[in-house]
Amino acid sequence: MGDLYTPRVNAAKELAEISKDFTNPRELIRETIANSIDACASRIVIEALKDDSSGEDELVVRIADDGVGMTRSELEGFFDLGFSNKRNQESAIGYKGHGTKITYNSSMVTVFTKSIDGGPTRRATLEKARPALNLAVKQKGEPPAVHFSEMDKSGFSLLDDATSGTVVEVRGYDNNNWNAFAHDPLIDYIRWFTAWGRVHSAWGETLPFPCTLSVRGIGQQSAKDIPYGHPFPPEDYDFRNLQGKDSRRPENHFVRRWVSEPIKAQGFPDHEFQIAFSVEGDSAKRDHNIMLKRVGRPEKKPYPYESARYTVSDRYGIYVCKDYIPIERKNERFADRSEWTKWHAFINCQTFHLTANRSSVENTPADLLQSIYKSAEDYIVQYVLESDEYEEFARRIALEEGRRKAEREVKDVVRRYKAYQTKTRFQVSSDGKTLDFLEPRTEQGVLWLVGQLVGLWPERFQWLKVVDLDSHFGYDLLVLRKHHLTGAEEPGFVELKYNLRDSADFNHSFDYLSSIVCWGTGLHADEELKDIREHVRVFKIATPTNDRPFTKYFLNNPGGGLNIEVVVLRKYLEEVLALKRLN
Repeated sequence: MGDLYTPRVNAAKELAEISKDFTNPRELIRETIANSIDACASRIVIEALKDDSSGEDELVVRIADDGVGMTRSELEGFFDLGFSNKRNQESAIGYKGHGTKITYNSSMVTVFTKSIDGGPTRRATLEKARPALNLAVKQKGEPPAVHFSEMDKSGFSLLDDATSGTVVEVRGYDNNNWNAFAHDPLIDYIRWFTAWGRVHSAWGETLPFPCTLSVRGIGQQSAKDIPYGHPFPPEDYDFRNLQGKDSRRPENHFVRRWVSEPIKAQGFPDHEFQIAFSVEGDSAKRDHNIMLKRVGRPEKKPYPYESARYTVSDRYGIYVCKDYIPIERKNERFADRSEWTKWHAFINCQTFHLTANRSSVENTPADLLQSIYKSAEDYIVQYVLESDEYEEFARRIALEEGRRKAEREVKDVVRRYKAYQTKTRFQVSSDGKTLDFLEPRTEQGVLWLVGQLVGLWPERFQWLKVVDLDSHFGYDLLVLRKHHLTGAEEPGFVELKYNLRDSADFNHSFDYLSSIVCWGTGLHADEELKDIREHVRVFKIATPTNDRPFTKYFLNNPGGGLNIEVVVLRKYLEEVLALKRLN
């Protein structure tokens, strides 16, 4: 007969790991809003503030509601792991028993609650939550204990004046991460990534019961009521009307939205999803989203949360959702960047399997996930991308991009012509041949000049027998040079530089480097130069001799071996081809 063994669980370690799995600090708000809605609250109040009553500034995040509250056992479940005792399991947003564990990432958690089933107001306090949990993990002990007590009043009017409800107060959250709870960015997060901003508003849906939500974030003196639903701009896609808004760029104000009926996943007829697909011009997005970075002229009044603003490409595209709450973007799966930046789109599927922190749908079986993506792609192509409205919008966008490119080209011509007028002109001459040229200011300019010189005086540049050119990766030129002993041709690299200065300017190795050609150099005699592997060469200068009527520069290997020749073109041309300035 064998015996039975029940696997053990390190509860403290699991609690600590799950509390850290939530990588965005605002996910605390996401989880508590979901709990309040699941509790059928008619009012939700969120506050984030600085409290210095202990002598030091401390972040306090408080979420209060007048929902059904919690019994003693339900309050215990708030701190437990993997136990969800919500009353409406089928319609509940959260159900894994993981979400509230994000509160362990704090110095103290206090929960006040009064159950609709009657009984006293209860308080549960977990002191030194994060340090106590970390200590328990280190000592392989039990999770920190939660202190329970009962009282007549909580001291919070929303709870005390209601039949039932809950207040969750979290102190020192995420090491007092003030920036995560600044007022406007917090509201933006709520309207995009929580149950209060669910995208089912695109279908005209709302909560099944009346509810209000007010928010006061860091930097705000009073609370602000937040409308329910995701912030879609109103539709306007008739270009005759849009011309009245902007006669030059009407497509910037274009808004057209497609919302689907339930769509069956190909090969999985028992799994359905829905798509809300909004196509929006840049001005339409910015007019409706204060958190988008502004372009063009600065705003008359500085925006207090400017550093928290994001770009269109940071936020927009196509999201996958569950419970109509965006989970993650899948832009590259459906389009190129130039296209998805115009999209404000969502695919919702209730059979997506989420990770514990609700940040990914990758727990969904792979074949089902790919079927949903393929079915969604077919819908998008047929009903959106091939529609008359979208094709006209895309045509106008392409025309506008072409116009802007033409404008940039005109400006570039003017800029480069002005630069040309300020450049120094030089002339070299020898053997009855003359070359006038502009002083190079880039590596490409050095390359052009070298090509001209080799073409006119090949006998003076025999060491530059170029067999390949590639200025995008690695060394610039591949040349054939005669071995100093055998005279046989062998390959070597030549690196071009406008100005050879120091090791930070040299991003290659010395291996196979035959020579460096530069217009000028800032190196001094005996100065060290390092390659990308920290190998050292010493810069040397040899004055002209009777046999060599020009200055010679080279990189000497202190450990012995061949030198790397450095051709400083300006100096070489002065001494060999009578370089003179023309202006």
